[in-house]
Amino acid sequence: MKILYISIIFLFIQPPAFAAGKHALLIGIEDYSNSNLRSLQGSINDVFLMKNVLRERFGFKKNDFIILQNEQATHTGIKNAFTKLINRIQYKDFVYIHYSGHGSQTIDLNGDQIRSGIDQTWVSYASRANYSKHIDNYDVLDDEINTWLAAIYAKTDHVIFVSDSCHSATVGRGEDSNSRSIKKDKRHHPLGKRAYTKIDKYYGIRIGSARDRESAIEAFQEDGKAYGKFTWHWARALQQAQADSTWNDVFKRVYMQVVTSRGRAQKPQMEGERSRQILGGNFIPLPPTITVSYATRNQVQIQAGHVAGVTIGSVYRLYKPKAENVARITITKVKAFKSYGKPTALFKRGDLVVEESHAYNFKPMKVYLSPAKQIIKTAFKKRKDGTLPLPGYTLTNNPIHADLRLHLKGSKLSILTSDQYLLQQISFQNPNRGIKLLQNNLNKLARVRELKTLRSSTRNLPVTVQVFILSPIRYCSPTEDCIYLPSDLGLHRKTGPYSLQQLEKKTLNKGDIITFSLHNRSRRHYYCYLINISPNGLIEAIFPYPEEAMEYARIEAGETLDLIGETGLMAELVGEESIKIITSRHPFDVELLEQTAFEQRGGIEGNYNPLEQLLINAIHGQRGRISLRNDEWATGLIEFMVK
Repeated sequence: MKILYISIIFLFIQPPAFAAGKHALLIGIEDYSNSNLRSLQGSINDVFLMKNVLRERFGFKKNDFIILQNEQATHTGIKNAFTKLINRIQYKDFVYIHYSGHGSQTIDLNGDQIRSGIDQTWVSYASRANYSKHIDNYDVLDDEINTWLAAIYAKTDHVIFVSDSCHSATVGRGEDSNSRSIKKDKRHHPLGKRAYTKIDKYYGIRIGSARDRESAIEAFQEDGKAYGKFTWHWARALQQAQADSTWNDVFKRVYMQVVTSRGRAQKPQMEGERSRQILGGNFIPLPPTITVSYATRNQVQIQAGHVAGVTIGSVYRLYKPKAENVARITITKVKAFKSYGKPTALFKRGDLVVEESHAYNFKPMKVYLSPAKQIIKTAFKKRKDGTLPLPGYTLTNNPIHADLRLHLKGSKLSILTSDQYLLQQISFQNPNRGIKLLQNNLNKLARVRELKTLRSSTRNLPVTVQVFILSPIRYCSPTEDCIYLPSDLGLHRKTGPYSLQQLEKKTLNKGDIITFSLHNRSRRHYYCYLINISPNGLIEAIFPYPEEAMEYARIEAGETLDLIGETGLMAELVGEESIKIITSRHPFDVELLEQTAFEQRGGIEGNYNPLEQLLINAIHGQRGRISLRNDEWATGLIEFMVK
């Protein structure tokens, strides 16, 4: 199990109970010409970008949206839209609110901003157009927004509130060519002295794209259109979110992408129930996606290569939820960090693709059926489109040459090694479900083998990896080096550092934690990735965490990175654990290599002792350290036992 035991934010995951009702209020204002203010370029694009995300990923329908654009978004128009939204909401409905436009400030007149004396505002359409006292000539106060939110919170706690505007940390674009901010309104706001409803507790998620004293930026993106920088990355992160992602996971990815971008700095802020999972009845899980970086009628380039597990012959399809007849790419050439393929239809730069079928770079593993039941054979038959459901395997009639044996007895299917040690048992009381489970688990087994054998060309990792072992103890003697880990992990004895070769000779106890120190001894920067391969088929990144920005994996020339305060791997399963080390000159999406553990629905997972686990490893891939490199990337593999 991956342990993130010291970090800025600690996650305590709890699955939500998403409601059937869904509502979205999307506000975009670009045209401020009536107010003699600088107009924006990306706010309307933000609205339609978020509308598409909510429809594709959360299942929103046409009637679930309330959308205000430009002249519709006056002060009165925004107030009426919130009133309409509040009246629509039923108990425990899911609500998404997104504002894109200018943000500003005005004098606090009711004393609720004791420290700053400033209220944050949304600059509504035609605000400040003249000297009229009409409310539409004034901004929308953060106090008003909080009052509307209080009415929403009274009905549901499933609320996502996003303000992509300047000074937006507490509402919830400076004065240059690409920001969403204008000068403070020095007039006394006609609603400023009112006593507003106080919110005792904020529910859901509340996000401002910039701190109260910062500007939020607009920028042209890869599709040639302008968007709010935060909204662009936020939408992309939601598109790529996984089934178990939390709102905090998505926000962290966006935060790093925004703050590490070149140009004017802005630091998004989030508060609320960070640990709530996005996944619910309304959320459509998405497999890892790859971006199309170049496309013609005859060739498409995608931003992933050998290092991310792309292979010649694999097929990728355009990501469109629930769509079947979509464009596809068959990979014809693979380099370290990019791949090329032949498309069936026209793609465009920025499209997202997902893997549909995988071509393994090793000879198919031979499977013997005992007895050769027709129902099991159907799991290996070609699909209607000609692709194989189990491309890493082939059936054999000779049990002596088999790598795996499938033995069906009654309603139980046993998956055995060639020496007939049990890997897993699957229930076949429901044959269709059993076949699907068999296919899923065998494909995961093949991906484990492929990752273990991933290698480049010459020897020596440019990054030295040292390992520390943290063992749980009740008492620390004066001669011991001890460390107290938060999140209820308690007191641990620290031993090490150990080299990778020394770790392979050790046997860890269940509950031990290993953590790492990385030293780039070369004269160039490298990106370093640590990936755990567990006995149960789970593949997950230890460092960096997939939700971190890609630059997080970068280690400068001569730099030493101590991960003891950041991440670790807890030994939970008896058997053989493996850690794949990848160093590269360029970053890649490590999430492309991850997979969940073998599925157990309707089945019983095998219980392995260390000897059996070593035999299983013969199926997973050859045992032994492989440390290979070239100028672009290098790999290493270490394996150790847990008892």
